[in-house]
Amino acid sequence: MPKANPSCRSRTPEPSPTVNEVQHDAPNDRPSPGFPCSDHTGPGPGSTLLTVIDNLTDEVRTYVNPQGRPFQPIQDTSALSGCSASASLSSLPTAAVQASELLLNNGRFRVEITWETADGNSDPGIPVQLTSDTGYFWFFDDSNVEVVVKVLDGCAVNGRYWVFAGGLTDVETHIRVTDTLTGAERTYTNPQGKPFLPLQDTEAFSRCP
Repeated sequence: MPKANPSCRSRTPEPSPTVNEVQHDAPNDRPSPGFPCSDHTGPGPGSTLLTVIDNLTDEVRTYVNPQGRPFQPIQDTSALSGCSASASLSSLPTAAVQASELLLNNGRFRVEITWETADGNSDPGIPVQLTSDTGYFWFFDDSNVEVVVKVLDGCAVNGRYWVFAGGLTDVETHIRVTDTLTGAERTYTNPQGKPFLPLQDTEAFSRCP
């Protein structure tokens, strides 16, 4: 397993015990952005490398998604072992209004999510706006992201609006996307107990612009 260079830690102390980075197309002869002393090499052109480093123990885990494949779910419940380590964690600001609707693409598309656990508990997901096209939902705790959704204007490519989503959950999840201009709806379901598979619907909505 790759190790982070210990000398790097003395020059770049971090208050948080975990750093996450997604690196795209990293050349093998250049250090990763944000990790100038990292010893790992790049994953190859067009692929995606996810590096997780525990700054308290220097444990490192890397995950690679190959070029041309939808990013597959990662559910590594044995990733890092430093449970006995302690640190002062910085609190994150609350960025969401407590509502169940996410409005994307200049407000044209409404996204709603409901979830249900194996024991029958269910509720709407709580949205957080990231950009005009993208947002995420949390289910159980506002510090725990469950599903990321974006609606893209692909009209110049194939005359359609596209719906992409990625999940970090295995609970039953129902996504409903509504075109508020036409009333058209698309629904997507992730079954109970299954890792959320990538959603890349490039035929979702047909009325352009």
